[in-house]
Amino acid sequence: MSISPLADTVMLHRRDDGELEGSFGPVVVTDARGSLAGWVLTAAIGGSSGLKEAIKVVPGPAIALTGRPGEATAATPTTVNIDQPASLMSAPAGGGGGIFEISGTVTLSARSFDEWATTGLDDRSIVPVSFAIR
Repeated sequence: MSISPLADTVMLHRRDDGELEGSFGPVVVTDARGSLAGWVLTAAIGGSSGLKEAIKVVPGPAIALTGRPGEATAATPTTVNIDQPASLMSAPAGGGGGIFEISGTVTLSARSFDEWATTGLDDRSIVPVSFAIR
């Protein structure tokens, strides 16, 4: 199993509704184990602690570069705390062999932006994202 890249940075931009949003990816998962044991790709947004339920992670579509289309699926959008992993894409046992990619977005709500402002985070700020397989 491998992931590329292991980390990315997200440049935030203010949307018309006041929320901050940025995109990451593509992230490529290669499963050449031959075991078809299944896997879950996660993303964790790094940074200051103290925010509660403020970061929405929205995976894009899962794309099979090799392997069978549909064996890896995108997770549903979820809201997480800083450094808490969010599922991006997964393959159940019996599938997931091959190379798959996914991109996505992170959004900080207008409510959470006030909390972020005290740490200096604003439009054009960069937040780190790390990826892992479990």
